[in-house]
Amino acid sequence: MNIKHYIIALLIVLAITTPASAFDEWSERDIALEFTWVTINLVDWSQTRWMAQHDWKWDKKCYHENNPVLGKYPKVSEVDLYFAVGTLAHIGVTHILPKEYRPYWQYVWIIGSSVTVMHNIRLGAGLRFEF
Repeated sequence: MNIKHYIIALLIVLAITTPASAFDEWSERDIALEFTWVTINLVDWSQTRWMAQHDWKWDKKCYHENNPVLGKYPKVSEVDLYFAVGTLAHIGVTHILPKEYRPYWQYVWIIGSSVTVMHNIRLGAGLRFEF
């Protein structure tokens, strides 16, 4: 199953299971947390693009992607598709979650994405915004 199949399945599940009237309004905290995650995710996206642009080789070493959905050596176009759809899916899931569960979801992703960005920095990807 490739990434397109996961995306289609997610969209179908979201469309079927969630009526528009079921969404809770976003609090200022919800917005701030989602903005934080999106910012960290953009850094990860940019770092991953940079790694793919360098064919997963720099500093005379070979590296690979650890995300099983992307595979070991994704192309820039695959990285872009994954992160674009993933960002929209994350915002969508955040939107449909009941307000009492949103912060837990957001904190888990903020922490996980931060760990990934720090790992990428240790590998030499730095803080990149090269799109």
